Amino acid sequence: MYFPLTGWAQVQLVITSLVIMATNIASFQRFESQKPAGRTEPWKKTTPLVEAIEQPLIQPAVPATRHSDSHASSSRPSVPDVPAPPRPMSAPVPISRSSYRTMPLPSRKKLVKVMDEDEPLGKLISTVSWFFHLLCRMLSIASFAHFHPLPCLGVVIAHYATMLGYLLRKTRCPDITTVTRQMCLAYVYVFALIEHWTKFTKTPVFYSFYFILVGAENLAMGITWYMFDEWEGFWYNYVFIFIFVSLALSILSAFVYFNIFKPKSKLYDPNTLSRQISTMK
Repeated sequence: MYFPLTGWAQVQLVITSLVIMATNIASFQRFESQKPAGRTEPWKKTTPLVEAIEQPLIQPAVPATRHSDSHASSSRPSVPDVPAPPRPMSAPVPISRSSYRTMPLPSRKKLVKVMDEDEPLGKLISTVSWFFHLLCRMLSIASFAHFHPLPCLGVVIAHYATMLGYLLRKTRCPDITTVTRQMCLAYVYVFALIEHWTKFTKTPVFYSFYFILVGAENLAMGITWYMFDEWEGFWYNYVFIFIFVSLALSILSAFVYFNIFKPKSKLYDPNTLSRQISTMK
């Protein structure tokens, strides 16, 4: 069957957009957990050229300073060498009982849990997983909205309300700026997960809940229109097959990433970690 050239162009544009979205989502997958180790936002990374430009262009005139110092020293009047006074004998200082009360007691160090940044191969596997996740999600929502627009809107709103409730629950005493930001982030969670502005707690449980919820929604929407609605054309068969294939590939890629390539969390002393970050910068 002939497929118009504009149709192929639209397919290519959609795939390109999904690849870009998957790459951005993978870069922010565990951002807040890796931020204490010195990781910066992708849009704030500077190139070596910019760093070289930021260096001072004019160095201080060291020879002139040395010359002025020597001239000043030569102009000073000479003083005869006077022997230094004898060093006083150090006697032991008795420690009173009250000094024990003022001595600082050792305290337990508060360690922070930091996750290392992903390796290139791990980022690639994560991007592949999110690409098939987005493809499955897009096909499920678009196909279900074609047959049942109002029920599809209800599913999306229910998912949005669930994610917004989770985000607001994690934010204590939120202000209007925080609420607005969480509302925008909850819209992103309709399609994918990013750890930005909010650090996940009990991450394996939350990820499992999210993927089970989204998978159940995608399967329910796909099976509903495929089994109970009237449709014609082979493209609907392709869409239905792609929903299941994309879901399976997404789960398989995520399983490989979380079991092989996901960086492990480590405990660091905040003071030592801040010194390491300052030396890196």
